[in-house]
Amino acid sequence: MKRCRTKADRFLLGAAIAAGAVYLAIFITAFSDLPLRISPPHQLLLLGFHAIPLFCWQLLLCRIAKGWRRIAPPLLALAVPVLLFVAVCGFQTMAWYLAAIWVAAPLAAVALAWLAWLGGRLYKQRRG
Repeated sequence: MKRCRTKADRFLLGAAIAAGAVYLAIFITAFSDLPLRISPPHQLLLLGFHAIPLFCWQLLLCRIAKGWRRIAPPLLALAVPVLLFVAVCGFQTMAWYLAAIWVAAPLAAVALAWLAWLGGRLYKQRRG
């Protein structure tokens, strides 16, 4: 794997770290108070904001990694918490639905990062 040499790579890394820190703050503020009283805008942030750091991370991996290293880290980062959540819930159907809702936005972000990377690569090839 190459290092982050270009300005764009460093920007993607910084954006992924910053957005990840913001999502962590959103997550902590949502679940720090019991009983849970999470407002609808806060719920939307919980369900969708983690797509932003994953998009930046996946696009960075597409730019600097080769082969399976491009796709494995983001999928493992999603699969491990989902499997732990479902296992704690006793592998019930509702747990799978909740996990699917939680993972939908990040998977879309990963797919969008792949499309952006492939589009940029095709554009560079056509320009010569």
